[in-house]
Amino acid sequence: MKEDGYERIREYLTDGEYVIWQGAPVKGHLFSLQDIFLIPFSLMWGGFAVFWELMVILADAPLLIKLWGIPFVVIGFYLMAGRFFVQAHMRKHTLYAVTNKRILRIRKKQVDSLNYRLSPQKRMTQHKDGSGSIIFENSGNQWNKGYQVVWGMNMKAGFWMEHIPEVSRVFHILEEQTVDS
Repeated sequence: MKEDGYERIREYLTDGEYVIWQGAPVKGHLFSLQDIFLIPFSLMWGGFAVFWELMVILADAPLLIKLWGIPFVVIGFYLMAGRFFVQAHMRKHTLYAVTNKRILRIRKKQVDSLNYRLSPQKRMTQHKDGSGSIIFENSGNQWNKGYQVVWGMNMKAGFWMEHIPEVSRVFHILEEQTVDS
């Protein structure tokens, strides 16, 4: 993966730019703080939607009423389980790189970058295993290319590196690069 990852990163480097650190998010289904709210909400939503749809079918309601509930059932299944698979798929295809000029986040052919000279505030969250996330606070509208997970879906927001191993080490590398630029 490392050589393949470097090859993917290398094609987006500019003249004189080199990689200081590269990595990928931790794989698998990971829970976040938002799940404290989302899991109970998704169970209530999905449970009610399935119950309502089942009652409509058993009551032999008109076809339009039966079809009306299907989107709510689909949303319920996505909130209950599907979002975990979508997030895992996104992490599987994500690479991060810290270069001497900027930070890169690559997902398939989508590339987001953050230049050090913008000097945004950084916030780090760290888990017991040493992995974690670094969120770059948007100090203006100069950059706004990232996505933040809200309600289990990706919404446009700031820039972040999520679920990276040894997050503390990466945070220190970023601090050094910010000071040097």
